[in-house]
Amino acid sequence: MSDAATIERAEVEAEADETKEEPNDGAATEKAAESTAEAEGEKEEETKVEAKDEAASMQVDEETAKEHEKEKEPEKPSELEEDAPEDGRARLTGAVTFNTEDTTLNAMPTCENKLLLHMADGGFQHLIAGARANVGIKAGRYMFELVILGNPPLPQQGAPIMPPKAPSQLVRVGFAAAGSSLILGESEDAVCFDADGIYHHGKEKKRVSQKFIRDQVVGVLLNMDGTSANAYTVSIFRDGVRMADPQPLPEALRTQALFPAVSYKGAMLRLNFAGQPIKPLPFTCRMIQDIAEADSERTLAVEPENGRYEVIFPVALPDEGCFEWVDQFLAKNPKYVELSHRTIIDWAIKSGLWRKGVSLNKGCNDKPEMGFGIPQLDDMSTLRLLASLAPALPRNFLVAEVKGNLMPEMRKAIISRFTGFTKTACVAMGEPTMEYKEATQARMLQEKRHQAEIELRKKKHEAELKKMIDARKAGKAPDEAVEGEEFDMDVSVELTEEERHMAHPKKS
Repeated sequence: MSDAATIERAEVEAEADETKEEPNDGAATEKAAESTAEAEGEKEEETKVEAKDEAASMQVDEETAKEHEKEKEPEKPSELEEDAPEDGRARLTGAVTFNTEDTTLNAMPTCENKLLLHMADGGFQHLIAGARANVGIKAGRYMFELVILGNPPLPQQGAPIMPPKAPSQLVRVGFAAAGSSLILGESEDAVCFDADGIYHHGKEKKRVSQKFIRDQVVGVLLNMDGTSANAYTVSIFRDGVRMADPQPLPEALRTQALFPAVSYKGAMLRLNFAGQPIKPLPFTCRMIQDIAEADSERTLAVEPENGRYEVIFPVALPDEGCFEWVDQFLAKNPKYVELSHRTIIDWAIKSGLWRKGVSLNKGCNDKPEMGFGIPQLDDMSTLRLLASLAPALPRNFLVAEVKGNLMPEMRKAIISRFTGFTKTACVAMGEPTMEYKEATQARMLQEKRHQAEIELRKKKHEAELKKMIDARKAGKAPDEAVEGEEFDMDVSVELTEEERHMAHPKKS
């Protein structure tokens, strides 16, 4: 073999050896990379396990801390009222009921006063009915129950062209002082809950609970026990379950006896004063019929000595103080019921109705325009039905009809309805007494003060509105606006010299 061939063969073998070594180096590199990845994966797994252990440890610490907090702060009891203790004192004698003079003319107690119906004819279905029980609570803790049974059926009167508007349902239940308004939510001497869950005291109202509806048993509890955790509060329950926190009584009512009271419209009510509660509460509580004699106060129905109730007819000239005389008489004799157009208007307004488009040029003080947009009220059907109903009721009345009482023929027609009543005509003419003048002028001053307060509030509102508009024009926030005119809400008014010599107020 030649030298050249030998050299060429040696070079080929050398290249073959290099080619064989290259794959071995790549495999080693891959193996090293795989080892590194495995090591990093194991390290990452260890890190995750450590993080899990740390999170679990932190959760245990938090739960332990919460348990310690619970141990430090004991849970408050959900109900502070306790079971009624044994009481060996003398109990009330006589039934808890409704005196006729403590009910409105459209409230119809029946079934031994266990049911209260609502007159649903002649426009009365639009007026709130009210009733106040004859036994009040002045100490201790007692309750009564109410159930809404449903709406009374509306009378069928043929097929009217336009069906009458169905009255909305309203139910209020609570406690009221003796002599207070029979419509709950209209005076400061009563507290109540309504079916929408709103708590009322006078004109103040606030939502405190859910609604109660038909067939649910509503329990109302009054706590006048000064040693109780819920002293001087009123509470409401639905089917034995508390609906709201105990509501504190106003200071002025804590020293008075408070009587169970209801106001309702478009509903029939069942009242439970005695025996066991229909739906027991979480604690035992006595019904008001089981009240201790020492804890109670009773209003008695006073019947006339001769067995005949009285109806009074004031006789006066138009715009010569007839209604002022009536107001003063009723203030001294609250057991008398006024029959007049203005009574229906006041009653309807308190029942939530609005007078629409009433003109001052229509009607008069004796027969003012109704303007409620309800035919039975506007066409005097309600007043005519009331005139027919009144003689059948055992109570005293005052018929305040200036023209009707002044004209002999009309007066005879009115008097003829009240058979079995003592009929009295009171002539209010001539120079009035000093007592009448002082009362009239005090009322005139009160009305002037009321009008002045309205004007002052109007000016204050206009000033605040102008302040906001000016601030917006200047690009400022309302709270950055320049202070406007300050208003002193204390109103000072006096009667003029002419008003001091007036015996009767001017016609409005």
